[in-house]
Amino acid sequence: MAEVNIKARIEQNGFDIYAEDAFRDENAEIIKYLNSIGKKALVGIQREDGIYTIVGEEYVYYLTLSGTTGEMSLDAFRKILKADAMSLGKKGDFQFLKINEQDTVWLKSVETMNAMWNTIMYLDDINKRKRKTE
Repeated sequence: MAEVNIKARIEQNGFDIYAEDAFRDENAEIIKYLNSIGKKALVGIQREDGIYTIVGEEYVYYLTLSGTTGEMSLDAFRKILKADAMSLGKKGDFQFLKINEQDTVWLKSVETMNAMWNTIMYLDDINKRKRKTE
């Protein structure tokens, strides 16, 4: 995957700026850890208490408030995010995203959610184009 393009997209979306101290990139311990266990983690957010939402090349990896760790395809996460955003509207509270009956994933804020969404759409589009050429 073109790392330079991903970094440019993150910068364009303001992901690092909106996420502030919660922003995590390839230098962060959580990204290094996920990659050491075979994930393809790229960028995301993590709270001081360890709760994280990390975007990877093909999946979103997360640790919820209840201690559940998991992963979800970029496409599935994007669809849940879109449905949630449409139901909440522009003035909604986007701090957490309900992904199933028990779990919510941390998004931090509407600005961070939007930057994450744009990053996910970009990566998902790359993956779809890649699959078409295989």
